[in-house]
Amino acid sequence: MRRSTLFGCVAFMVLVCSTFAWLHSKDINYNAVDKAWESGDMDEELREEEDKMHKRKQAEERAKRPNFVGDVGLPQTMIVSLKDNALTDFTALYPHIEEPTLAIANMWKEMLFNGGLEVEFFEVNETPLKIVAKIRRGWLAEDLVEFLVNQPQVDEVMWDFETYYPPGVDEKQREKEKMDAMKAAQEKQKKKKKAAAKRAPKTEL
Repeated sequence: MRRSTLFGCVAFMVLVCSTFAWLHSKDINYNAVDKAWESGDMDEELREEEDKMHKRKQAEERAKRPNFVGDVGLPQTMIVSLKDNALTDFTALYPHIEEPTLAIANMWKEMLFNGGLEVEFFEVNETPLKIVAKIRRGWLAEDLVEFLVNQPQVDEVMWDFETYYPPGVDEKQREKEKMDAMKAAQEKQKKKKKAAAKRAPKTEL
């Protein structure tokens, strides 16, 4: 125990002496130290501004939706549906690009980054007309939606159980078309089941 304590004291004295010598060295770049402190202060200021923005956006979201219990500070994910002709039009413009879906996503990512938004995009397996977008700062999700619906390749954006359409789209008409398509698909499925039941061999008792 004594040996351990003695070793600790010696190590502490060496550390103090080394620190004292470093602080009084003529080789210290005090300008660099000042800049480092300024940089640290700036980081702290940015964090404070980010916290303020988070709280303000959280209050705005709860004012719009009283039942909202989530946290806009959490990363937000949305699904982007491309127009049916988006990939063919893109390929016609850029025939040398082999993966148009990935190219479109990368183009958006760069545009958003230049505008101050960091967004990740992911392709959906075997669904080239779908792209998943994820933004870390959830309170900027509305800005991302606004950007996406104004892109010529986008048909609709689904986020937080709501669907957003490009400007000029008749939302009621679009929703009606979706409901009609869903009903038609259900009727088709029922007819298939009835036809299969008629073709099935009957068991004699």
